[in-house]
Amino acid sequence: MTKRFSSAGTAILFVALAPVVISGCSFFRQPANAEATREDVTQMRREQTDMMALLLELRTRLDTQDQTLSGLKADTNLALNELTDKLESLMARTHDQPAHRPAPVVVSPPTPGDTTTARTGGDTGDIQASYDAAKRDFSRGNYSMAIAGFDAVLAQDPQNSLADDAQYWKGEGYYSLGEIDRAIQELLKVRDLYPGSNTLCAATYKVGLAFLRKQDEPTAKRYFETVVRECPNSPEADGAKDKLKGLH
Repeated sequence: MTKRFSSAGTAILFVALAPVVISGCSFFRQPANAEATREDVTQMRREQTDMMALLLELRTRLDTQDQTLSGLKADTNLALNELTDKLESLMARTHDQPAHRPAPVVVSPPTPGDTTTARTGGDTGDIQASYDAAKRDFSRGNYSMAIAGFDAVLAQDPQNSLADDAQYWKGEGYYSLGEIDRAIQELLKVRDLYPGSNTLCAATYKVGLAFLRKQDEPTAKRYFETVVRECPNSPEADGAKDKLKGLH
């Protein structure tokens, strides 16, 4: 009886102490796990700090690059403008040098009734230089400067061989600036002052386009019809015919 009781008691005691033993094992292992966890957290925090520092450095670099690019763009534009001014100044000085001027043209005294004005080769060279500079400004989109240049051509001699072209491109300049009424005024001067100009058809067609832009279809139609009648075989006549198809 005592032996059975001892065996049973031993079994019961073992069962009763098993959780304690297991808990004890867990308890003794816990510090190692806690220490590992703290190391992991410390490592993650360190990595997080490093990543934030790297991100801050990258943002600083990007801001610096943006500022550098903006500065380079501004410097480039300034240098380009200065170079353009120097080039035009150099060209102007070149035309002012006597060694580069053509010899004056000998013109016979005008006969009675001859209204042709005597001009020198030097004057023609100056006018050509002003006209070429104005055309360059127009091609670059510097319409206000181009208009001033064409005005200079007209001011030097309103009857020179380039005057009608200068008058036409002056009107084109105002058209490109969106000053439609002024464009019409200047383009019509080609018809009034230079009726034999080779820009007459283009000027008349452009007047039609200007009135069309003003939504004045009857007046636009009248000028397109004028182009077709006066310049039947010109590219402007073809354009005018296309425009007339859409007008009533």
